Amino acid sequence: MVSARFGQIRIVWLNYGQMDVGVYESEAAGHQATAARRLTVLKRFTTGCGRLLDAGCASGLFLNAARQAGWSVAGVEPSQALYSKALQTLGEDAEVYCSLLGEAPFPPASFDAITLWDVFEHVAHPVQFMRLCSTS
Repeated sequence: MVSARFGQIRIVWLNYGQMDVGVYESEAAGHQATAARRLTVLKRFTTGCGRLLDAGCASGLFLNAARQAGWSVAGVEPSQALYSKALQTLGEDAEVYCSLLGEAPFPPASFDAITLWDVFEHVAHPVQFMRLCSTS
């Protein structure tokens, strides 16, 4: 039996997954500048480059900036349209999955850093989500 709460979460995910990315794409220059600023934040809290997961990677602009800076990158993005953009940005062989974090096929403890830009505020169960992140 699916709980009402789970059903609501799934409906929100389905609506997001089917979003029209026209508005997002119209702000591409701003997203590119934001990716550069976020890379500066990442550098401040890490000691060199390693393996990076961006949960909610959108069109892959941040992952691309991180990869150019020397990171080995992976991402998850639940929106099919943004996932497709991420593959265009990063290349068809990029390690990006159209899924939620818990559904992606990553082995435990496979990342040195995980970013959640514009994601955490949408998480229904933040403590459980952070536990999932801590084992990824």
